[in-house]
Amino acid sequence: GDTESDKQWCAASAAAGQSGRELDDEDGALNRRVIAAARGNPGLQQPFCRPILNGETIAAEDAVAKVEHFLETGEVPTDESAAQEFFQRMSFETYANALTEPQKTQLRAATLFSPDVPIPVAALAAAGAAAGVGDAGAALNRLSGLGLLTGWGEIGGVDHAAVDPLARPLVPGELSEDGAQTLASAAILPLAKAWRDEDGD
Repeated sequence: GDTESDKQWCAASAAAGQSGRELDDEDGALNRRVIAAARGNPGLQQPFCRPILNGETIAAEDAVAKVEHFLETGEVPTDESAAQEFFQRMSFETYANALTEPQKTQLRAATLFSPDVPIPVAALAAAGAAAGVGDAGAALNRLSGLGLLTGWGEIGGVDHAAVDPLARPLVPGELSEDGAQTLASAAILPLAKAWRDEDGD
C-alpha cells in the first residue's frame, strides 16, 4: 500500500542510521506530496526525507509547500542535476529559517572549516561552544536532522560531519577574521586528538 511504499522510499533514501522513526499516517501523506512534487525522482525527494524521518515535520511541510507553490507558478530546471540542486536549495532555505539563534550560530561556526572536508564532530562542537552556543551537541543534532549537516560516519573510530555545500550560502553573517581565529583556537585540540595517530603524526 501507499504507507508501505512511503516507508520503503524513506528507508532507501535516508542515509544509513539517520532515520529516527518510521512514518505515521500524517508523515506518509506528506511524503506522498513530496513524491508528487518531485515527479517520483528519488534525487529530488532526498532533501525532504531525512527531516521527515527525524520528526522535523513542520519544517519539511513548509519546504514541500514552497516547492509546490513554485511548481504552480514557475519553471523547474529540466536538467536533472540542476533540478536536484534547485530543490535542495529551496528546502535548505526553509530549514535554515526554522533554526533557533543558537542553531544558526552553530551552523555559522561549522562553516569555519573548508567545504567538502569531513570534520570530527567534537571539533564542530568546540567551534560552536566558542561561538557561544550553550548546547553545541543538541544544535548539531538539529542541523543533522534537517540535513543541513551531512554525517560522514566514523573515520578512524571518530564521528565526522560537515555542513552541506548548498547550506553554506544560507549561513547568517560572515565569520570575521578575529572570530574565525577564536573558533579555530577552540577546535584545534579536538582536531589534533582525532587526526593524530599513536606516534603523533
